[in-house]
Amino acid sequence: MNVAMNAASNALLAKAWSKLSRIGSAIADQALLSATNFLAGVLLIRHAGDTQYGYYVLATNAVLLLITLQNAFFGAPLINRLQPMAPEQQGRFVAGLNREQLRLLLAGFCCCLGGAAAARLAGLIKGEAFAVAAAFSLMALAMLGREFFRMVMLAHRHIGALLRTDLFFVAVFLGGTALCLNSGAAGTAALLAMAGGAAVAGGLLFAMARRQGFVARSGDAAVLRQIASVGCWAATGGAIHWIYGQGYSYLIAGSLGVGAVAAVSATRLLMMPLNLVSAGVAQFMLPTASGWLHREGAATTLRRLCLSGGAMCLVALAYFAVVWQLRDWIFTSLLHKGADGAYAGRDTLFCLWAGIFGLMVVRDQLIFLPVLRERFRVLAGLSCACACIAVALSYPAMQRWGAGGALAGMLTGEALNIFGIALLALREARVGMEPAAQAEAA
Repeated sequence: MNVAMNAASNALLAKAWSKLSRIGSAIADQALLSATNFLAGVLLIRHAGDTQYGYYVLATNAVLLLITLQNAFFGAPLINRLQPMAPEQQGRFVAGLNREQLRLLLAGFCCCLGGAAAARLAGLIKGEAFAVAAAFSLMALAMLGREFFRMVMLAHRHIGALLRTDLFFVAVFLGGTALCLNSGAAGTAALLAMAGGAAVAGGLLFAMARRQGFVARSGDAAVLRQIASVGCWAATGGAIHWIYGQGYSYLIAGSLGVGAVAAVSATRLLMMPLNLVSAGVAQFMLPTASGWLHREGAATTLRRLCLSGGAMCLVALAYFAVVWQLRDWIFTSLLHKGADGAYAGRDTLFCLWAGIFGLMVVRDQLIFLPVLRERFRVLAGLSCACACIAVALSYPAMQRWGAGGALAGMLTGEALNIFGIALLALREARVGMEPAAQAEAA
């Protein structure tokens, strides 16, 4: 009996350690990519001209939007459909989806490159802009291809594969960028280096997925049509959320000037480690929550998501307390911005960001249930309504209270958003309980 108990205890410990190692790998991967993007930006700011750096920022922001749309369109529908399938069916489904989305990517690449060439021949853009457009086309194609196989590996919870391949991406990207810093087209070269790194990492991910049987040699037909109805709404919601999350800086710049944007961005920078942890946990939690939903039902899934949201909230509170105590040292010694007078209302801005990020880490857990239930139309409508309310409140609040007013509007929108998501999750849990209750009564 003791032997059986020890074996069961060891199995539980091994399972817990496996989950912790996956979460750690996801966070480490996010940290690696965030640090890489930060370092590349610093190198280009120091060595590239303003025009080249501006082109680089515009191109990378455009690719970030495309990746957001791709992840929203494919992510949850892909994971949700793979969960109940047999391994052979999964491989054919992914292969068919990859074939159909690759056709769309190649068509988009040709259209982008052809449009840039036509504009160059017509004299609408200069040679430098055409080179950037060509580099952007290659980078977008490679980055979106790599991101698709990242989603496939995440669906099968192979987090370690992402970290290993991203090391190659970082090496090629940063190495190529560093080699071309003294050229007159450093920004364009950085885009090409990013494209090369994404192509290498994407090729390695494809080989791993093929070797594991996650991608079959022949795929099903018309699989893109199967997820299009929910994928379009998911992409719409993702686009609205991306605009909502990034639009505040443009609103502040247009109303209060660039100096106010610097103050808000500097205080937001203190929250980025928390955002990093939340993003890493979210990568692991989506396939995990999908497994809970298919095995144990919506009510159990919601309870566990509430527990994980509460744990993330406690982590956020502890982080806020530490940063609050160290804020003077951070701004004076680390950021070289002096005392509170360097940024008017610095502490107020920090508290507002703390509230926004505190709600965000809880929302990122609760949203998994309606996402896995594919309630993308409702989520898109909710995001749009909350974004409109936030913008409507931010503008008059800025006129009265300055940059803090914009964050107050964002905080209000975030609070309404999490309230709506909580109601939607509760409804999904009740709906999931009805069939079980009816079966028990029968």
